This record gives sequence, C-alpha cells and structure tokens, in this order.
Amino acid sequence: AVLNAWTPTNTNTSIPRAINADPNQNVRPSDRWIENGSYMRIKNLMLGYTLPSGTLSTLTNGTITRLRVYISCQNLATFTKYKGWDPEIGSRRTTLTNGIDYGQYPSARSYQFGLQVGF
Repeated sequence: AVLNAWTPTNTNTSIPRAINADPNQNVRPSDRWIENGSYMRIKNLMLGYTLPSGTLSTLTNGTITRLRVYISCQNLATFTKYKGWDPEIGSRRTTLTNGIDYGQYPSARSYQFGLQVGF
C-alpha cells in the first residue's frame, strides 16, 4: 500500500504521501482506518476421556480405580478478516480511545495435558 502513496504524479490514491515527521497528522484517529473487526474465537477447549471402570479394574487388578486423560487449550484459534494482531482490542488510555488498535500483543495460546489417576 505504501508504494501506492500520493505523489505529484500519483494523485488518484487514498494513501497519504510519505513525508518525514507527518505534518498533516495522517496517523491520527479517523474514519480512514475503520475496518470490520468481526471475529469468532475458540477461547477454551477441553477434551478428555475416562476409561471405563470395568476395563480399568481388569487391566490393573483393582490397583487403579479411576483414570482420565485430557488436553486443554486456551485461545486455540481466531477466525477473522481483521488485519491487526488481535480483533479483541481494549482501551489503552481512556474510554475515549475504545476501539483503537494500538498494536497490543494478542492473548497467548496455551496447552495443558493431564492425567488424573485414582488409587
């Protein structure tokens, strides 16, 4: 997009001219930067399996009474056409700046594996 910036020979563009110190304040909040922030996110997901007690009792001669295996994930996936890092932007300074993306880091993705055993 920067290669299509305004120049005296390229006046039919919506990209402001590249200039040192930005005297026109082209980066100030305005409707020029509005884009659709719709998204769908898989925020928390847990999958687990508990072995049937009859099978478990047979395999372990009654030593283990309960066995559950699971995997858990936070912030697994985000589906969006938003160009920024995270469409779930918050307020950085005051409530007057709600909805302005200052490039905060997106939420971290984490995985957790577990094994629950009852004796």
